[in-house]
Amino acid sequence: MINISLCFVRHGDHDKQENLSEYFFPLTERWKQEVDYVKSIHNINELQSIWFAAENKRSIDTVCRIIWSEWVKRFKVLNNLLYINMSPWIFLEWLNESIKNKKVMRRTIYNSDELMRLIGYKQSSYTVMAQDVCNIILKYCKLFPHWEKISIRYEDKNLYRVFCGKEFIYASFRAKVIETICWIEEKERYVSWYEKNLDNRPEARLEKIVIRIHKEWELIKILLIDWYGEMNIPIEVIEEIVK
Repeated sequence: MINISLCFVRHGDHDKQENLSEYFFPLTERWKQEVDYVKSIHNINELQSIWFAAENKRSIDTVCRIIWSEWVKRFKVLNNLLYINMSPWIFLEWLNESIKNKKVMRRTIYNSDELMRLIGYKQSSYTVMAQDVCNIILKYCKLFPHWEKISIRYEDKNLYRVFCGKEFIYASFRAKVIETICWIEEKERYVSWYEKNLDNRPEARLEKIVIRIHKEWELIKILLIDWYGEMNIPIEVIEEIVK
């Protein structure tokens, strides 16, 4: 089957250093050891992949450790994989308090839209982070017919794009899709599950997240796969979220 696989990877855990900004913290030794596992669960063909990293050291270092050294040049910086600059003190205070109370997911989903509106930023709000992922998906849905034509040249019919960045960008997308397709109660079940299993937990960095674009009966289909489960997403839902 011909596919475009969009894989989302968390950047590695950071080693805090007093003389450095958060954006320049290096990776921990534990994460360096887990990189091979992250690579193996995605089973990505580097020859047919491009990696996108947020513009911070941890994301770029994560990408450079996962892909073969000769393919390091096959990554690009994508700024919407990163939260807003930490300079607005109210955002930094809000984020640190949320991390301390292990409520980042809940507060991101239910409170960040209003907070970002008040401080005059759009990036890092629940809705905008979800829209950022939707725009990536729509871009590759449009690309699919082109890949369908040229894939005949390749034994592997999968095209891979990997996005390495901050945790709650993808989680916001997942919650927004559930909110759009299902009842609000189902979104709350996802938020509660995330709080219990992933929020502020080191193992969250090992989650396998893939959005697979393929075709069935001449129609573009979108399949989401993560630890919460599989979900077919109508392209109309993606378009609705970005409006």
